Amino acid sequence: MDASASVKSKSLRALLMSDDNKSTQIIEAGLLGLVDLAKIEGWNEEKLLDRLAQEKFDFLMLHKVETNQALLQMLNVIASNSPLPVVLFVDADEQYMAREVVRAGVASYVIDGLYSSRIAPLVFVAVERFQFSDALQKELKKTKADLADRKLIERAKGFLMKDRGLSEDEAYNVMRKMAMAQARSIRDIASTIISFSQMIPRK
Repeated sequence: MDASASVKSKSLRALLMSDDNKSTQIIEAGLLGLVDLAKIEGWNEEKLLDRLAQEKFDFLMLHKVETNQALLQMLNVIASNSPLPVVLFVDADEQYMAREVVRAGVASYVIDGLYSSRIAPLVFVAVERFQFSDALQKELKKTKADLADRKLIERAKGFLMKDRGLSEDEAYNVMRKMAMAQARSIRDIASTIISFSQMIPRK
């Protein structure tokens, strides 16, 4: 299956904004029949951010004649508030902002290379790259959260072991029974125990 067919099979919804009418036409031609394409007339950053906040899009297509700090700021806002795959075409990168643009979340960054035949493959790569990166970030976040939960539970067990003279297994079983009785997670029980322990005056 080629890139165009892969993009089409996913029934993607895209948003396009360009500061050049000819470039808009090229991008539209490259995506014709492949995706559900919405468009913002002209270059209107405020309108773009509003659309992204109010509607769900699978990816964003942008064309800018030249990079500038305002563009970079907009990309950072998108990455923070409405993260999605971004394909950015520019005619010139005179300020050499490629590194900053990629750090701002752009999945595909193309300088002076806007051709309709390249659109679909670039979109496919951008969407796949974004999904892969997003999955890694979520897994990392979950791993950090799990580690924090384990540390919290260990602290709570330590308090019970010291306060009640329990073994490690006994302390954990106490927490588990409390969680079952109160229909709460062991993590929540551990948090409550830690909060309680901090209220007890130290000798």
